[in-house]
Amino acid sequence: TQTGTGNAFLVEDSANPDSTPFVIDASGNVIAGATTSATTGKLQLIRDTADSVSQNLDFVKTRSSSIVQVSDSLGIIRFLGYDGASYLRAADISVSVDGTPGTNDMPGRLVFSTTADGASSPTERYRISQDGESRWSVAGSEQMRLTSTGLGIGTSSPNGTLQLSRNASSG
Repeated sequence: TQTGTGNAFLVEDSANPDSTPFVIDASGNVIAGATTSATTGKLQLIRDTADSVSQNLDFVKTRSSSIVQVSDSLGIIRFLGYDGASYLRAADISVSVDGTPGTNDMPGRLVFSTTADGASSPTERYRISQDGESRWSVAGSEQMRLTSTGLGIGTSSPNGTLQLSRNASSG
């Protein structure tokens, strides 16, 4: 249905209008769950109910109805900016399978990547793996790792709560 003077596009449940609307308003905002915009965001998922249930955005992956495999990407949120000629990626947040999946078992990793000044694509900067380990990277070489054993700076395998290591050849 096209509604109002703002020429909004509205999709509703005919048996219960306004219960689960999907709207594209005159400004191009996509709104699911309400008929009017709640923020300045271009994509809004709104849940206005008197319960404790949250609003979800699901990224779902299968291999043609088969089990996903180690390192399969499950979803990426990309942030791009226009440089005058094209849209370039400034940062990514990605999720991948981080182990062998099985029945009721889906190991995952979360990776944050940013693009350095002068570079053309994002580089991994921070990772949380399926075992809970965290890794921080600067300029592509891992700088710090948090494991169940401890925090390692200059080492990827700390042997205590805090381990600092320095490469003697680097000065």
